[in-house]
Amino acid sequence: ASVADVFEIDVAPRTPLDPDETSFALPSLGAARVATSARGVELYREAALDVATQVMERASEVPGLAGCAPETSTDPCIDRAIARFARRLYRRSPSTSELARLRAIVSVAGEEPDLLAMGLRYAIAAMLASPSFLYVPAIGVSVSPTRARYEGWVVASRLSFVLWGSSPDDALLDAADRGELDTAEGVMAAASRMLDDPRADDLAYRFLAQSWHLDALSEASKNTEIFPDWSPELLASFRDEARLFVSDLDARDADFLEVIDGTETFVDARTASFYGLDAPAEGHVRVALPEARVGLLTSGLVLAATSRSNGTTPTHRGIFTLEHLLCRTIPAPPPGAADRAAEIPADVRRTHPSCAACHGQFDPLGDVFERFDAIGADHSERALPGILDDAPVSDPRALAAWLRASPETERCMARELYTFATAREPLSSDEPALRAITHAFADGGHSFRALVLATVTSDDFRFFDVE
Repeated sequence: ASVADVFEIDVAPRTPLDPDETSFALPSLGAARVATSARGVELYREAALDVATQVMERASEVPGLAGCAPETSTDPCIDRAIARFARRLYRRSPSTSELARLRAIVSVAGEEPDLLAMGLRYAIAAMLASPSFLYVPAIGVSVSPTRARYEGWVVASRLSFVLWGSSPDDALLDAADRGELDTAEGVMAAASRMLDDPRADDLAYRFLAQSWHLDALSEASKNTEIFPDWSPELLASFRDEARLFVSDLDARDADFLEVIDGTETFVDARTASFYGLDAPAEGHVRVALPEARVGLLTSGLVLAATSRSNGTTPTHRGIFTLEHLLCRTIPAPPPGAADRAAEIPADVRRTHPSCAACHGQFDPLGDVFERFDAIGADHSERALPGILDDAPVSDPRALAAWLRASPETERCMARELYTFATAREPLSSDEPALRAITHAFADGGHSFRALVLATVTSDDFRFFDVE
């Protein structure tokens, strides 16, 4: 996304890169803890050369390079192109020495036009392979012996990667240069503009997909011999439904907790048929959900994401509800539990002495979703009540009503967005900030926009602890 935005053409690396760490609760946590291997450095270099080659092959379409066909190394367009790309790729104003080094790359091969074009290619690759592009540093101004405020250009990067999933634009970098991102009020103004930009349209879905682990689902996630209706096309329709659902809430500045208890959704012909509804003639239409379904909790995407490849398990769906909707901590299984799992039948684990302390919490809760199979199809004959905090919940809509009424739910939503935005798990010292964000979310009618603005203007987003 960054290279496409900076060069303003459809360009992306065609080479693989080292994956981020995936063992954390949210992908943003793993991205913030990346350790680049020696092979990873080589892959970055290959990707940088690949993108630079694509850019130079389409130079006539690239603002900053269009019309720049230098015949000598003194052509001013070389300096203009390098300065333009360095600022956007480094997400800050480059230093004089940085520009000089990049400028030297262009002319080192020789003065012929073909050699100068090759030099530009390598200068662009050098920027793309630079740590200034690949990483977002924690650089700031000390405000106490243990606390620092992020530099404005770092705040610009943090804002842009959270809200747009890409690099800052010139307007945001200009705001940083003017010192406007050094205050909460300035960040509020910048973030408000960014949320009004179409580049923020997928923010709500990106957040929910991370928080609820929806992106882990793939075409290969289900056994098609057991579930012949599962297909790449069905998965794509499920994703479209979820995107349209959350985008509509965001666009209307509606109550974002409707992802839990909403009574309408968006279907195309494929999902309408799957849910037993009348199929639209074309495209997507808003429809009332069947009585058995509610919000996105019982959407095909969420139900498939919380199931195994060959069937359902109340354990997975119960843990999902406790961990991702209520932010309750599930204890790690005791040593050897995985090895003994095959010895203890699933329906016995919630009462077995070695298993009941945990399975007794989440298995009875997961029962409320058991009418839906591993790809989300409704089998009403399998409907079961669930149990949450020793109280019965008769069906998914009753569970959604319980979640709506619980203060835990809005606190959890605030905590999840905080983690998504700051790329770190909250500490006990962050509780005041989390309370303030939760109050802003509630006072804003559970508007997703209110939640985002409260998070990115908080001190915890703009400051960091110094070791």
